[in-house]
Amino acid sequence: LYQEEVARSNAHTHATSMEEYLRSLKTVIRVSLIQPKHMERVHQLINKTKQYNTNTFRMYMTQMARYCEESHNRVFVVQVSDRFGDAGLVAVVLLRINHNEAIIDNFLMSCRVMGRYIEHAVISEILDYLVNTGVTTVKSSFVSTAKNKPVEDLWSSLGFIEREQDDGSKQYSWHGDHVVKPAVHTVIRSQ
Repeated sequence: LYQEEVARSNAHTHATSMEEYLRSLKTVIRVSLIQPKHMERVHQLINKTKQYNTNTFRMYMTQMARYCEESHNRVFVVQVSDRFGDAGLVAVVLLRINHNEAIIDNFLMSCRVMGRYIEHAVISEILDYLVNTGVTTVKSSFVSTAKNKPVEDLWSSLGFIEREQDDGSKQYSWHGDHVVKPAVHTVIRSQ
């Protein structure tokens, strides 16, 4: 992993722009619904991710299993690889669908892939999925902690509109506006 990160850093140093660097990585992002084989890693991410975690709520394995079993809930997992190596399962999106509205309960991502616009590609893919299931409004939130500053502007950077603020919590909504997916990544969604 260290050697892979050194190679990425060298590629970044030699690139003439951020876009050139990202294209040179040849990143592949796989977005899929959670499977039993993912449970342990997802549980670990939910309970350990601090920096890139929109709501920083923790779950016991039994709570997570119940969340996954609810028919209106969806848990998406994200695996990332590039020409230097496979980062593995690095992000999770937990959401609930209620007719034409969805609520993203949490989005979290390992700091190992921060700074590569992975989050933009992932959320764009999730929004495409939701629109194709009839969702017209998506709500989300950000709850500030001492450590999650890197994700503070995620929702506004994706075109979500801030609805209200309350004690360090910001509420956002999205109403079918297109989110621009970075063209520098290949995104594969499977069910």
